[in-house]
Amino acid sequence: MKICITSVGSATALNILKLLRKQTKYQVEIIGLDSNDFGYTSGSLLVDQFIKCPIASEDDYIRFVDELIENENIDLLIPIHDYEIHKLSQHKLNTNIIIPEQALIELFRDKLSSANSMQDIGIAVPPIIKVGDPLAGNYRKVIIRDRVGVGSKGIEILSKEGYLQISRGLDTSKKFVQEFITGDEYTVDVFSDKSGSPKLIIPRMRIEIKAGVATKVRIVYQKELINLTEKILKKYPIPGFCNIQFIVNEKGIFFIELNPRYGGMSISSSIASINVMKIFVDHFLKNELLSDMDEYMKMVRWNSVVTRYYEETIYYDEK
Repeated sequence: MKICITSVGSATALNILKLLRKQTKYQVEIIGLDSNDFGYTSGSLLVDQFIKCPIASEDDYIRFVDELIENENIDLLIPIHDYEIHKLSQHKLNTNIIIPEQALIELFRDKLSSANSMQDIGIAVPPIIKVGDPLAGNYRKVIIRDRVGVGSKGIEILSKEGYLQISRGLDTSKKFVQEFITGDEYTVDVFSDKSGSPKLIIPRMRIEIKAGVATKVRIVYQKELINLTEKILKKYPIPGFCNIQFIVNEKGIFFIELNPRYGGMSISSSIASINVMKIFVDHFLKNELLSDMDEYMKMVRWNSVVTRYYEETIYYDEK
């Protein structure tokens, strides 16, 4: 079977690639896409075939993907980047691509809309501060976030005084403001079946962060986080992969955001449980039935610590 992975220069793509290589049930030919030239990203040297592609914002991106699927007989396309997922959700592809419905992608792409939707179903979020009413609340710090953004890009953390100075000029069509809260940061990795019913829900707590990236995590059986995740996905079913970020402190559990894709450190959950790419292929490509969630959750090595390391073993000898 042929599986195509986009953005193979990213850590997320490399993690999926590693899991596909480690499973031995299926013979898989992996095609990697990236906007960089061959040899200028490590992923290009690790796939069976590398193809340089346009970035998702370019006009010919969809045409390129359509032609690739037809010419290479792609069985499964795994988009990695949020912008790719958003663009591809607007177009019908002639291959398997496991992403949520476009309406859900739009909802969780807008961080303000998704925060409001969580409040609607009774899940706490850091208090949203209405721009133009900066004196409301007893907050000391605020966090200004892009409504549409990736990771920590565009985030500003300001004192109340600093925020008061700039609040009137804030573009609320692009930005929103929440009270800045602290606590333990959790990401919950989820794998669900075709109907969006979760089969694995694995919370991991950040222990160490370097340059905004988690490098050390603990796999934690946190029942309330698991229950909240089930509640969210019952309302908004997402097939395949997603990850949900929370902050936990003495006041409770607060939803931060949901990403409808495989996470940059989601491989830690597979390392501490089961090779999720095997059951992904079993179910989504081979139409095999999956076990109940309880059976997969028994395979998780709770309280284990997973650390990230870097290994430079590939070089490209440019002629």
